[in-house]
Amino acid sequence: MSIERAKAFATKHHKGQVDKAGADYMSHVVQVYENVCHAGGSEDAKIAALLHDVVEDTAVEIDEIAREFGSRVAEIVKLVTKPKPFHEQSYFDAIKVDEDARIVKLADLSHNSDLSRITSPTEKDIARTKKYHRKIAFLKDEIEVIN
Repeated sequence: MSIERAKAFATKHHKGQVDKAGADYMSHVVQVYENVCHAGGSEDAKIAALLHDVVEDTAVEIDEIAREFGSRVAEIVKLVTKPKPFHEQSYFDAIKVDEDARIVKLADLSHNSDLSRITSPTEKDIARTKKYHRKIAFLKDEIEVIN
């Protein structure tokens, strides 16, 4: 029930948005959700995967996520939402110690780094993908710092 509610909530708030490949933004959201499912994520992580960009990319506030989906889901979404001001290492350090947030962010980065989604990747796309791969390595404990 909550999964369907979260999907409907995300669909409503991401309406009209497209990803870097020009596809309906919900295709990214659903792929992140599927990646979290494949990784064995908890129910809260699965719901958070569907909501992972609504606070960052829409007018939704974290309090609304808490009211609609509970404090744990809101906590995960808050962790994966880039804060302002943004300090990359601190942001990823916080995600790394929360297993649900780590799984959601890994799923997000994995999909974002899939260049096959982009018809003609540019140097900028390739550079962004390399950056995402460093972040994935950090979250998987393969490197100590991102930079």
